[in-house]
This record gives sequence, structure tokens and C-alpha cells, in this order.
Amino acid sequence: MRGYKTKAYRYPLKKRVTRIVLSLSILFLVYIFLIRGDYGLYQIWQLKKEVAVLKGEIGVLKREEAELKRKRQLLLSDLDYIEKMAREEYGMVKEGEMIYKVTFINGATDQ
Repeated sequence: MRGYKTKAYRYPLKKRVTRIVLSLSILFLVYIFLIRGDYGLYQIWQLKKEVAVLKGEIGVLKREEAELKRKRQLLLSDLDYIEKMAREEYGMVKEGEMIYKVTFINGATDQ
């Protein structure tokens, strides 16, 4: 048993300290470049989340745009739609028509 040395005593103290410092330095650099830097993993993850949110907003806006284009086309060409919008949105009536307003007992009105 005398001829065997344990691993801790195989390398001098200076070499062990150098290896530990070098390992910690490498780990620190990996941490800085991969996690904390401008192109780190956390930053990339945040940007991907933001892109997903923006794509959702784009989808909503495209549907809204399509609906507005459809309404615009109807307003340009469909007289029945124009009349419907004038009645519903602006409360307009034809000449000679009468509007009846119903008042409920509790004071609320139904339009």
C-alpha cells in the first residue's frame, strides 16, 4: 500500500489551483456569452416570445383590415347596406316614417 498515492496528492497544489481557476474562468465566460450577453439564451428566448405576440397582433389586424375593406366595398356599391348603416349607426329615418320609443315602468328605454 505504500507505493500508491491518492489522486489529491498526484498533482502539486499550484497545478490544482491553476486548474480550478481556469475552470471557473471558462464557466464564467460561458455564462456571460450564452446567458447574459446581447445574444444570450435568455435574450433569444425573450425575443422569440415577443415575436409570437407580434405575430398574433398581426393576425388580428389583418382580419380587422379585411372586415374594413369588406364594409368599404359595401358602402361604395350596396344601397341597402348604406341605408342599414344610416339607420343603425346614425338613427336616420326616411321621410314620413315615425319612430316609436317604448319606455318601461322602471324608466329604462329599449331602442
